[in-house]
Amino acid sequence: MEVQELITLYPPFLQEFAEIQEISRLITPELRRMNSEIQRVKNDHFNNRMSLQAIEHWERILLISPRPIDTIADRRFRILTRRLDRLPYSEKWLRSQMDSLLSADGYTFELSPENQTLVVKIHIENQSRFETVRELLERVVPLDIAIDVEQLYNKHMEIEDAGYRHCSLEAYTHRQIQEDPSILVNVPECDSDSS
Repeated sequence: MEVQELITLYPPFLQEFAEIQEISRLITPELRRMNSEIQRVKNDHFNNRMSLQAIEHWERILLISPRPIDTIADRRFRILTRRLDRLPYSEKWLRSQMDSLLSADGYTFELSPENQTLVVKIHIENQSRFETVRELLERVVPLDIAIDVEQLYNKHMEIEDAGYRHCSLEAYTHRQIQEDPSILVNVPECDSDSS
């Protein structure tokens, strides 16, 4: 909306007075600046038209650190993503997020509403994603639920139940036996009858 000259809003007989002309000359630029600011504030309510000032404001509120390579559109998208990420979260939503971060068999998820605890055990092969999952849980799980995020290791009984004998484990290091989930699937045969 364009602001017209203030002098044109006066009746013709007042437009001839020098005082009215001077007041109009001084106030018209202020009205234009004010109109421009009103339009900026209106646009800042819409994510796709946000000004840089509004983007910086939302980044401070949402604790988003812009990357040096981010464009204005990238920053707007990140803000939109975080603004759509609203509480309350459901268990189904949280499991879906976990499945997208880890494979469905890459973790265990035990929620105990009675004890107000959530225990998530992540398979060690997903160690690089361990902190990301911990941050997600700390952000979305209500504060009254205690969170325990642990690494999930192969257990002695699981290895025994998979059919391993001592001779078949010689091919692996202790760390591989403890951490590699594929160990429980591919049991090599022993060459000798020793156990």
